Amino acid sequence: SDNEQAVAARLGIRGIPTMILFHGGQEVARTSGAMTAGQIVRWVRDHLPAAT
Repeated sequence: SDNEQAVAARLGIRGIPTMILFHGGQEVARTSGAMTAGQIVRWVRDHLPAAT
């Protein structure tokens, strides 16, 4: 729909799949392209703040 196209344009998404990780409203990581479930988990863990 037009709504999703507007969001994609605002975020600079040019292809799918695209994943963007936000923290505090700011983009902290971005990746695009197919990944396995394990790759997605690893990507997210690599970009999470360290546990305290």
